[in-house]
Amino acid sequence: MVDSEVLTDFKGIKLMSGIQSLLEEHALQITKLKANLGETYLQLIDETPEEFDDIFLLRFILSNLNDISICESNIRATIKWRLDNADILKSVRKTGKPPSDEIIGPYAVMDVHKSLKDGSPLFIIRSGLANISELFLKVTNEQLHDWLLFQRERVFSIWYLFCKIEYKLDFSSDLESRRMHKIIKVVTINDFSFAKFGTVISDRRFLATLGNVSKLSEIYYPQLLGQSIFLNIRM
Repeated sequence: MVDSEVLTDFKGIKLMSGIQSLLEEHALQITKLKANLGETYLQLIDETPEEFDDIFLLRFILSNLNDISICESNIRATIKWRLDNADILKSVRKTGKPPSDEIIGPYAVMDVHKSLKDGSPLFIIRSGLANISELFLKVTNEQLHDWLLFQRERVFSIWYLFCKIEYKLDFSSDLESRRMHKIIKVVTINDFSFAKFGTVISDRRFLATLGNVSKLSEIYYPQLLGQSIFLNIRM
């Protein structure tokens, strides 16, 4: 297992970004987005400030190079997706398990493993131990797609639990993020030990599904990934 001390000591890796300075720097873009999104978004802010606030908007701005039109389009898509899947998202946050986890989990071999000292969730993927061929005998592409996508919600929310335990805080997500002056991102460890050609590395069905999920994740979960680290890659 990778020692969290090593990860936090890596030079050049910025796991967290200051919130207040970023909000001030992008205040004009945030104001424009609010105006463009109109009353519907303002109502969401009033009803669920823990999800839809200035930090929610900031994530989209940082991921789209201040292109307001792309930000607006992605935000509208994300709001619709989160409202349409509100029950599933709530279940993932409560149970820590995405849909079909009892079937897919044993074959995919990837999971959240605690957090670094700064609260960054650590997500470990054991690519060499995955049995993707057998997995596709058990589930459909749609089930795997949803499992991979809703894993993002689990990772996205897990640092809130870390802060609650570590700092004895009771809070809503982005409001406490503002108080802590941080945007915390996930660190992904992909271990290719025991990997063989024809497994997860080259299975076209899995790679196609993963590619589609990655594209949606860029829309629905901007600024989620902080660092990817690959171990034991066969040359």
